[in-house]
Amino acid sequence: MSSAERSPKRLRVDPDPIQPVQVNGRPDEASTTPQSTTTNGDAHQGVQPPPLTNGHQAGDTHDLDRQTKLAQAGDAQFELVYTFTGHQKGVCAVSFSPSGQLLASAGADGLALIFDVSTGHFLRALRDGHTAGLNDLSWSPCSRFLATASDDATVRVWTVETALCDAILTGHTSYIGCVAYNPQGNLLASGSFDETVIIWDVLAARALRTLAAHSDPVSAVDFIRDGSLLLTCSHDGFLRLWDTETGQCLKTLVDDTNPPASFARFSPNGKVILACSLDSTIRLWSYHDDKCLKSYTGHTNAKFACTATFFLASDGRQCVLCGSEDGTIWSWDVTSTAKVGQLVAHTDTVTSIAVRTKTIQSTATADCLHQAPSTRQV
Repeated sequence: MSSAERSPKRLRVDPDPIQPVQVNGRPDEASTTPQSTTTNGDAHQGVQPPPLTNGHQAGDTHDLDRQTKLAQAGDAQFELVYTFTGHQKGVCAVSFSPSGQLLASAGADGLALIFDVSTGHFLRALRDGHTAGLNDLSWSPCSRFLATASDDATVRVWTVETALCDAILTGHTSYIGCVAYNPQGNLLASGSFDETVIIWDVLAARALRTLAAHSDPVSAVDFIRDGSLLLTCSHDGFLRLWDTETGQCLKTLVDDTNPPASFARFSPNGKVILACSLDSTIRLWSYHDDKCLKSYTGHTNAKFACTATFFLASDGRQCVLCGSEDGTIWSWDVTSTAKVGQLVAHTDTVTSIAVRTKTIQSTATADCLHQAPSTRQV
């Protein structure tokens, strides 16, 4: 692939991209089965969980000790709980179900894997669907359904319990880099390399409207807590707010330096926006007065769409968490912007980070692992 043809989610300027797997029009089953010695009885998938031993596999003790030591060097203290394996190519996204019981991961191998958070056991793979790598996923509010976005230009909606695909949403003409359910669970939004955002009626499996949203690939979509607003961002450097019902663009936010915007999300209360850009900076925006309130720096983010999130520490401090291209996870105090901690988590770019509660987080990385450290103190 030329640089212009690469997925906007997984690769920016890396000369050796992660390629989507395509074998006879679908992911190669022989190369995408997680290694395992234990079964959960899911005969439909025939995929088994990897062995787990106190959060790491045999031979990983040295790496685990190194991670723990470096994590405790700062204010943040992390203990590795599980290391999940199974993807044969980079892990692009992780997300906890709203119920908090399940963890889903999306890989460049075209698979979404489901794990039990309480036991760390692999449950099932969502396969026999996408014909190229995945870039993003989103849980329905009821935790029964999962939407996946792929380089095959489709969004698929799956029933998680049965691992069956219920709907295939087509309409984009290029890679789909991001997808999000609205809080009511009746709509999906997807953003694509074709520079458009499509809002979908999930039950009818049809497009409600297509937004000519940006002039470069769309890198993130997110609904506000009541579903009335849709946030989008793009490599054109703009963050845009849309009226979900009418599709009208209500506001555009842009930094003076106009760096490519790689990720954006609303805060839990919907009052501010957290946005990542490819100048290794995270910005906290007040969209009510078009003002950048805070900036967080120190991590490395110039190529990939590394996600960020908010985190409430055990001492009550509000923090920002973000992955870095050097394999670390950074945390900052929201108010002071001071660095809280830096965790050596992976051997490659940490592309995604998700928080279940104030004591559990999960990360994804391009090294085909995703880990769920539990935080003792931040």
